[in-house]
Amino acid sequence: MIRSLFLIYEKHTKGHSPPVGRYMDLLTDFGFKKVFGTEPNKDLLIAFLNELFKGRKVIRDLVYNPQEKNGPVKEYRKAIFDLTCTGADGETFIIEVQRAHQKYFTDRAVFYVASKLYEQGPKGNKEWNFDLKKVYLIAVMDSTLTIPSL
Repeated sequence: MIRSLFLIYEKHTKGHSPPVGRYMDLLTDFGFKKVFGTEPNKDLLIAFLNELFKGRKVIRDLVYNPQEKNGPVKEYRKAIFDLTCTGADGETFIIEVQRAHQKYFTDRAVFYVASKLYEQGPKGNKEWNFDLKKVYLIAVMDSTLTIPSL
């Protein structure tokens, strides 16, 4: 994964090396958002996602979304994403950077994806006649994911 990031960086900087002594840790929220979460660097995020999907999906463009999503009512927990964006086909990408082991990361991931699916539902419509767009969660982790047994 990290090798892919460096290859993407080299491709987009046309082989120019960064100045000596000026590096940013991409596995921190700040570093990841600074490199991939800004409009001027949108091409880097698109290249990163395309590298992950390896042709199974091709991202041509995307729009950055707000990182904070309130629950359906005030008392519900809000979701705060590291980065979220919408692709040209209406699909949603949630990108999370998780450096330290978190016991309930899988639960949080399900909660995040479910919140993005829930918001697609038309309000007040009693019929289930709408087409849900895909929601992808990409977790950039520096620990082993433990999936609870059923």
